[in-house]
Amino acid sequence: LRFRRLERGACLLARLDAYFTSALDHPTWVAWRKDAELDYKYKEGDQWTAAELAELERRQQPPTVNNQVKVTIDRMVGQFVAQRSRVGFRGRNAPQDEPIAAVLSDLLRYIRTQSREEYEERDCAADGFTSGFGVLEVFASFDDLLQPEIRVRAVDPFEMFPDPHSRRYDWNEDASFLCRAKWLPIEEAEAQHPGAHLPQLAEPVDVPTGVDAFKNENYVDYDERGRPRRIRIGECWYKELFQERLLLSRGPDGAPVT
Repeated sequence: LRFRRLERGACLLARLDAYFTSALDHPTWVAWRKDAELDYKYKEGDQWTAAELAELERRQQPPTVNNQVKVTIDRMVGQFVAQRSRVGFRGRNAPQDEPIAAVLSDLLRYIRTQSREEYEERDCAADGFTSGFGVLEVFASFDDLLQPEIRVRAVDPFEMFPDPHSRRYDWNEDASFLCRAKWLPIEEAEAQHPGAHLPQLAEPVDVPTGVDAFKNENYVDYDERGRPRRIRIGECWYKELFQERLLLSRGPDGAPVT
């Protein structure tokens, strides 16, 4: 994503909070998270309500489930895997462009193999077939020898809070911001944010269950002794717009010069 990570500062933190809150509370995403939670429950066979389970127990009937939802999703994922296309390059002007096209095609195959892209795409497709929303993250990292490599990862859609006014599949085109909230162990969060004293930020609270338990003080997950073990870290990327002026002219040979 061509977004810049928000810097520290009171004004920027307030701006970040406004972005995140607008995505968190927007009716579109509130409705999606509510429906998506039900979608995943049906996929996992959790298809009876509490009232229905109580009635079945009163009747001494087993809560039998004929899970056609998972069968359908598995079939669609299988079709996706079987029909997936491989992307390659072909030279526009043969034969002089063919060597470059072959190198680019090999590079795509290498990235696909190195990042296990086929499995990440499958998980993303499964999320999309289940809840209508799947996310792939593409980023650059470094291996143990400090060599750059491109990574592709499927992202839990419940972690993402994009600009609710975005209408494009590619958020780079029209989204003003993108937020991500991810649960991290306290030790990992401290390592990523040294000096933040994260365990001291909150006291034990009664955290509601469900995927949408994320408002007010519900940023910390506690163990049975009331000690914080995980914290939900929010990240936000935003666009900065600026005006660029170009002066176009022609050189002595008539070719355009910027």
